[in-house]
Amino acid sequence: MRSRYNLGPLKYPYLVFRIVRSLLTHVTLYGMMLLVGPLVILFLLFFRKRFPTRAAYIWSLLTTVAAGIEVDVIGRHHLGKDTVQVLVANHTSNFDVHALILSLNRYYYRFVAKKELGWLPIFGWALWLSGFPLVDRKDNAASVKEMQRLEQMMKKKKMKVVIFPEGTRNKGPGLLPFKKGAFILALNLQAEIVPVVIGGARDVQKQHGFFIEPANIEVRFLPPIPTEGMTYEDRDKLMETTFIAMHDALPENEKEASLTTEEKQPDDIVQPVP
Repeated sequence: MRSRYNLGPLKYPYLVFRIVRSLLTHVTLYGMMLLVGPLVILFLLFFRKRFPTRAAYIWSLLTTVAAGIEVDVIGRHHLGKDTVQVLVANHTSNFDVHALILSLNRYYYRFVAKKELGWLPIFGWALWLSGFPLVDRKDNAASVKEMQRLEQMMKKKKMKVVIFPEGTRNKGPGLLPFKKGAFILALNLQAEIVPVVIGGARDVQKQHGFFIEPANIEVRFLPPIPTEGMTYEDRDKLMETTFIAMHDALPENEKEASLTTEEKQPDDIVQPVP
């Protein structure tokens, strides 16, 4: 964010510093994809399981260092080693993803991403080769098939999956109404839901903005919510419980009287497996 102080004669040198820092961050962010991306894709042909997350860690580490971002992680002990868990996180900035990648370095995981990202040169190809589930939000049948494939992969590889249940970036305080896909996935797997609350990422960059500002991002893993013994009929209750836990854990400056999940929405992405 811009300085709250009157910088006087330092105003223009500080502006130059902001421009240089922002340029360095953008060059690191996109340069890594363009220069290292082809090498990553080559390695993915032989080291598909763990290599993508290790490469992502280096990418996010260099990007956050260039931006002057510090990531504080709280509650990582709630993540089980080689345990199937569904992580649901709020989403306010592209830097949410970098903070999560740094927080999950010890674990085997995948993000659920929108299908459009798969069409991006190099980056999208790497996502596809890495086995990241790419969901077509406009084609429910295709989304169901992709998420059922994810279920089988999670069972086989004992991995975690990260989903942003708001379905899009939240431009304001509080939480947007949740979509049900993550919760139906967890019920199908009888896997724990781990709520994740990210604070401070909104301060790094305005949406579509150029300037990158240093900030402290806090990633807070909340106690897992069990689903054992629950059925598809419990999906709304599970979603509401998670929503309340995440809203209560938001930083005070990011809270509001959020929209609730009581507003009925069609079941999306994942349907119960016959």
